Amino acid sequence: MEINYFGLLRSYASWAKAGRCVIGELMRSGDRVHVFERRGFLYDAGFDLGGSIEGALTRTFPAEATLTFEHPVNYRHIKSPKKYGMLVYESTVIPPDWPAIINNCLDLVFVPSEFNRGIFSSAGVADEKIRVLPHGVDPAIYNSAGRPQKKDKFTFLCAAMPQKRKALDVLLKAFTEAFGGKPDVELVIKFPYEPGKSAYDDLSIMEYRGRKNIKFIFSGLQEEEMAGLYRNADCFVLASRGEGFGMVYLEALACATPVIATGWGGQTDFLDDSNALLVKYSMKPAGSMQYGNETGNGLMAEPDPDDLTYKLRYAVENHGMMMEKTAGFDNSKYTWARTASTLKTFI
Repeated sequence: MEINYFGLLRSYASWAKAGRCVIGELMRSGDRVHVFERRGFLYDAGFDLGGSIEGALTRTFPAEATLTFEHPVNYRHIKSPKKYGMLVYESTVIPPDWPAIINNCLDLVFVPSEFNRGIFSSAGVADEKIRVLPHGVDPAIYNSAGRPQKKDKFTFLCAAMPQKRKALDVLLKAFTEAFGGKPDVELVIKFPYEPGKSAYDDLSIMEYRGRKNIKFIFSGLQEEEMAGLYRNADCFVLASRGEGFGMVYLEALACATPVIATGWGGQTDFLDDSNALLVKYSMKPAGSMQYGNETGNGLMAEPDPDDLTYKLRYAVENHGMMMEKTAGFDNSKYTWARTASTLKTFI
């Protein structure tokens, strides 16, 4: 197969990562990919794409078909007869201009979850254009090899952008309620940047910076470094208000790290009570938390703070049971190699 790719790659944003991983797997399977690189959120000129992708960079569209993970308004820049888009959204209502652009510009749109299939279809995207294409992990990097033995300190890990949608305000309050300043339990939150780069950021979380059992990491990490964080954690927690898929949960499970997540959103395609602790929630207006939809007419899940506090304590007190939940998860269904292989059956 020969295909163009159009999109942001030199960034720690999840959509840039998805693009890199899909391109990489296509190349490894012998497909020819021409890469038209874009700039965008968190673009870093020094980001190393690796020799194969760097060698495929172009400013043209040599192949007949183009795959993109870009905002729909940018589809007009794609100069190829066939166009395939990867998209994701986190509230119940996608931006009002998306359906017409998708229907008019794309041959197919790939969404990562059944949750997304439903909201795109409800908004008016033609059902025959929608395909579910789950994201994945690289099992060579995200695995349980080298997990440390039991430590004196119980570590909760969270990895997220510092945005309101991630409900970090709820997590920080619940953690403080559950454990106060106990030195034998810590919360580590890994951010790709300090709050303030995006209009959707939650600046209020910075008041927790410097607490003795709460640690903030502000940096982009290589994949191997992120896998090390997961393996060194006793539990991964992200009680998000909305996820289109939730790659971080998959990465945690692949590293045999137990998971606490909100029981609503794209992650429920693969998370349930058998492999995770799911936090209770109520549906609330998304308002200004939803990206690119200024109408504010969508809904997101508001995690129950009392239930989150309870489940944080439960994870500490029942760690053996939590590890058993994790052991039962089969992540072979969710690899980037499988994503790329499935993509080729669609196009």
